[in-house]
Amino acid sequence: MLRWRGYKVANDAIIASTASIHGEMSLEIENNVFIGHCTTILGGLNGHIKISKNVGIAPHCIIINGTHKWEMDGDITRGEGKVANIVIEEGATLNANVFVSPGVTIGKMSILGAGSIVVHDIPSYCFAAGNPAKVIKKYNTIKKTWEQVVS
Repeated sequence: MLRWRGYKVANDAIIASTASIHGEMSLEIENNVFIGHCTTILGGLNGHIKISKNVGIAPHCIIINGTHKWEMDGDITRGEGKVANIVIEEGATLNANVFVSPGVTIGKMSILGAGSIVVHDIPSYCFAAGNPAKVIKKYNTIKKTWEQVVS
């Protein structure tokens, strides 16, 4: 189900029939993007989500660029939430069940492990995983090898 306004989707993008895209956002999906089954993309008012070319998004991922502000009495209808743009750069891969929070950029060619919760930017050419997702390995483009990241 696709419901949004202000969108641009490349002709060769593949969006699974069970994927769900909703919101009052601008959405840009470039060439050769795959969005898997039961993936949800939710957009907050005036926010932007960009999914660059050659990105793969596995099933059951959630990408949300807006949140609600909670009041102590549990009322989510008062107050403003946060809306922040999301960018998934060229060639990135989100494995199954990845959650992407508002305001995050996932760098070029980066890979997110299954079940990761992304609350901070992920640099290009990295493998990140966990809750919250953190960089575990970085690809050395000169040596053409993966290198462990010491934390």
